[in-house]
Amino acid sequence: MEHDRLRDAWLLAETTERTLLDIVAAIQLVAGGAARRVVLASLPEPELVAAEALAYAQAAGVEFQLARRPGVPTPCVIIGPRSRRADTGYNEVS
Repeated sequence: MEHDRLRDAWLLAETTERTLLDIVAAIQLVAGGAARRVVLASLPEPELVAAEALAYAQAAGVEFQLARRPGVPTPCVIIGPRSRRADTGYNEVS
């Protein structure tokens, strides 16, 4: 029984890590200018990594949102466009 719980916890950790890596890759595409916007659909458990993904997106100067679609159980993740704050020098020190 304990073995099953440990295995389930490990599988969840592996799944959320892959989800976060996919989101970070999309952030890098938008931040680097290779894409204006990236929509990731059907990611497993995006809510579990949303806070960390948001921090990555903010640090890279791109927008991040979770969007629910009718009839779809998991939200899609939308990365981009680049944040206006990043484009206007908001993060620069005067």
